[in-house]
Amino acid sequence: MNPQDKKILLGVVVAVSAAFLCPYIPPARAGELESQPSSVRFLPIDPNVSDEIALVDRFAARQEWLKAIEICQKYIARPANTVVEVRKGVYASARVLCAKKLAALPQPAKLQYRTLYGPEAERLYHRAVNERDAAAARTLASEFAFTSRGPDGMNLLAQFLFEKGEVRGALGWWLCWMDRVDAASVPEPERRLVAAKAAVAAAEVGNHSALKRAVELFGDRGTAVRIGGTKIVRSEELEEFAAPLWMKAGDKPPAVPAGFDFVRWAARCRSGYARRIDRYYGSSGRITYSCHGDLSGGVLYVNTPDAAQAFDALTGRVLWRRAVTNYDNDYYRSVRPLNFYCRVYPAADRPGRRTVFVSGGARLAACDAETGHEIWSKNCNSFAAVDPIGRDQALRIAFSSPVLCRQDKAYVMLETSRGQVYLLAFDRSDGGVVWCTSAGGSMPKSGYRTSFPSSIVRVGSGLVFCNGRGVIGNCDGATGEIRWLVPYRRQKRFVTNQRLDLSHGRNYCPVVVAGDCVVCRPADSQQVISIRISDGEVTWRKDMPGEWRLLGALGPGGDLESERVIIAGKDVRCLSADNGSILWTWPVPEPGPVGLGRVTDRGVLVATNGGVWVLGAASGELVRFAPLDFPGGEMVNVCCDRDSVALVSENSVCVLGSSAGTSKLLESAAAHYPRDPWVAAMEARLLRSQGNNEQALQRLAEAVERVKRQSGGRKLAASLERETVDLYRQLYAAEWAAGRRVAAFRWMHKALHSPGQIPYECRLGYREETGREPSEPHKLVMASGDHLSGRLTGIRGDAVTFVVKGKPWGGGGAGIDRVIIKQGFEAAKRDSPSGGRGILVNGDPITCGVEWLHNGVLRVNASFAGFELDLSEVSAIIFGGAAGKAPVEVV
Repeated sequence: MNPQDKKILLGVVVAVSAAFLCPYIPPARAGELESQPSSVRFLPIDPNVSDEIALVDRFAARQEWLKAIEICQKYIARPANTVVEVRKGVYASARVLCAKKLAALPQPAKLQYRTLYGPEAERLYHRAVNERDAAAARTLASEFAFTSRGPDGMNLLAQFLFEKGEVRGALGWWLCWMDRVDAASVPEPERRLVAAKAAVAAAEVGNHSALKRAVELFGDRGTAVRIGGTKIVRSEELEEFAAPLWMKAGDKPPAVPAGFDFVRWAARCRSGYARRIDRYYGSSGRITYSCHGDLSGGVLYVNTPDAAQAFDALTGRVLWRRAVTNYDNDYYRSVRPLNFYCRVYPAADRPGRRTVFVSGGARLAACDAETGHEIWSKNCNSFAAVDPIGRDQALRIAFSSPVLCRQDKAYVMLETSRGQVYLLAFDRSDGGVVWCTSAGGSMPKSGYRTSFPSSIVRVGSGLVFCNGRGVIGNCDGATGEIRWLVPYRRQKRFVTNQRLDLSHGRNYCPVVVAGDCVVCRPADSQQVISIRISDGEVTWRKDMPGEWRLLGALGPGGDLESERVIIAGKDVRCLSADNGSILWTWPVPEPGPVGLGRVTDRGVLVATNGGVWVLGAASGELVRFAPLDFPGGEMVNVCCDRDSVALVSENSVCVLGSSAGTSKLLESAAAHYPRDPWVAAMEARLLRSQGNNEQALQRLAEAVERVKRQSGGRKLAASLERETVDLYRQLYAAEWAAGRRVAAFRWMHKALHSPGQIPYECRLGYREETGREPSEPHKLVMASGDHLSGRLTGIRGDAVTFVVKGKPWGGGGAGIDRVIIKQGFEAAKRDSPSGGRGILVNGDPITCGVEWLHNGVLRVNASFAGFELDLSEVSAIIFGGAAGKAPVEVV
């Protein structure tokens, strides 16, 4: 082998070893932020367009209005799929820049513009008015905004949107109307009417600055305006009218139950992915993932790396389970490490079929929410004809963001192996690509092709996104047109060839709306960034090294006077949305990670391995704590709705609720499904939590009976039997601790005679000897660790009698670790030392030895316990029963 071949072979070996040993390489230290955002060069910037638009200023300086107008209208009416730098550090579409340049032209140029395009604008206006054509109004407002009819088109479009319930979109166009018109040139009745409607819209969405602006436009006094049945004349009256709407404003934080003191159910969801990773890398060095859940319509949707599952949030029944390939199997034939796991996103309700979206990283599927059946799916081959992605056999993709739905569209971020990021809009019904917009990106240089968490949030008629590779942007939800793009500086280790630490699953980086700004904490940066929604201006940045997760934002109302942003890591912090200052800090009392919590209407929910903590949003004081027990080291994520709180960890899921709320849900469920064993089992758990143990046992018995009548209910029957015996054990322990030996014995006896013969441990540590035949000897385990085999003949107090190889043996209870017996009435009868004597307690025959009877107290010794009975509790005492002799009953 020549030296050149040796070098090539050595390089291949090193590359392969690095790829497979990556999880074992210590994580690189979090370096400083890059000096200049490297993602800028991946933005779709066309220098020819920038040069042409730059000519507008030259033509304007020479008063060549026609040439300047033609260039501006070219990109306003037919915008190119490019962005330009509108000011230092902020990029936007050519349409946005040309609109600003056209607005800056002097009055003679605007008169010439209106002469050129006024007739077309007039035609569109009459069409919009006479036919109530929203499309014509949108064209007029967006492409001919600087004609005399442009503001009228904005007002018309805003009214159409407001009537359809799209309040944010309506407010946006009314604000554009305010920017375009001179208030003094608008008739007072029209101006005050638009201002009043805009104020109502601003109050409903919680936009304080827009509300203030609308009230100022309304004026102090003038023509009366009617809103519904309310007559408003003064601006103070308008503010008073908007106040209750303001208190209910905006995208409210999710509601949670008034109390969640009741654990409804818990389940394990260990996946095959985790077991495979354990085999490949070992349990200590394996690549991890993050489990998430989402509550929607009474259903809990949970992801595991290789399957999506839907649980009934009330009963815990698995409604469906859908296997999802969690790696790019078209290219790689091994497990993928990072962000190629299953994700589940339930879509908001809409007329027609409810859907959930399931992503396996390289694949996205829309599924029926009730059955899990696939409606449509997308993979790399689905985008061969989509510009600018195109057809490339070597191209791999990953859906790196949650799926956001708005009306008939579904939006998601897509990342390619070239490091490019796209924002796509799908038709929710058939999966057709409505539009595809390039959203920046950066070339991956790490050993693994990793996808970085990205996020999307709806703001008015637009979408604000963080692409996870150095860009935060805002685009139009209807067309995908970029409104602004703001690059941010990433950590150096993400833009160099340093190895990434894959032992911690990365979480999505949510973008939250706080007043007039959006706040984001990108996963690849060390900063929390606040950006003004209207123009992309960065209002503040705050360095926060370490693992931090943005939980949400709260608007003013109640005890809060301003918007706040909640972030969690080793502690929980509340930041001012105005300047990023820390208002309060709550130290987590338990070591370990804090998962993805929630900002709710009752406070901030965070979870640790030890339970759920509820903090007051105003002060950060602890309001409530629900203790739980999750495996150590597992990150616990929280999701909630008004009825339930769900906790999802890597291998477990648990649902809590209030007792009163659960009772109401059960009443409705029992009315709709009167013979459902799951509902009966849930009723039993609720009754048990309320101390109604007798009724709980009845419900469990009913549930077992119903399950036996169904096919495929063996696992459920076994689970219900375990719950029954567990309740017997609880009752036995309570009665024994209270000194009520007879009542304790009854519960123990019922446990031993349970239909499933479930193992039961009583006071001295009796347990079923699994797999033991009745003829086999018992086993006695000493505290010293010695084992004795023989026949158990009796237990009295703490003394045990045991026959070993024909010789009696006695021992004290203190030296015994546990006694293992074959539980069941027949075995106890054969092993009884009493020769067949027995007693009858409430009609239940118990084989035992009667030792003495004195002053109304009967001392008996069964093979499983010695105890005393009040004679009033005994129906009869029966002697005999041997072969050929009739039993003698003594009353």
